[in-house]
Amino acid sequence: MPAIRETDYGLGRRWGAEWQRSAQGWVTGADGRATWRPVVSTTQELASWEVHTYLGVVTAEVAVEAPGGDLRQVGATLAKGRQVGIEGLVDEAVERGAHAVIGVTMQYTPVGTRMLITLSGTAVTLQEKAQ
Repeated sequence: MPAIRETDYGLGRRWGAEWQRSAQGWVTGADGRATWRPVVSTTQELASWEVHTYLGVVTAEVAVEAPGGDLRQVGATLAKGRQVGIEGLVDEAVERGAHAVIGVTMQYTPVGTRMLITLSGTAVTLQEKAQ
């Protein structure tokens, strides 16, 4: 993994080691560059950080085939669709330099034999909460 500079994505020292204890963190992107994997949350507030800058709405739409009969297969298909949608939100947020996507909502709409999963949230930069 490439060395992570303190200036990457504006995170600096404010983040400390908190990200190392979270489910999110630095990952190596397709281009081999170290990238922050944003926090994705349905809430507007995060326990360890506060919003510094709002970067706008990010969205993702995923259409999945609704397999009939086996409910386990339907559940797995929807779970995969949600994961692809979240990855879409994250990709768009990272392109904007976001640290997080907050206020994420998901909506399911049947379209013929498919299920359309629509996700949206707000891309933001974060800073450590003042103590």
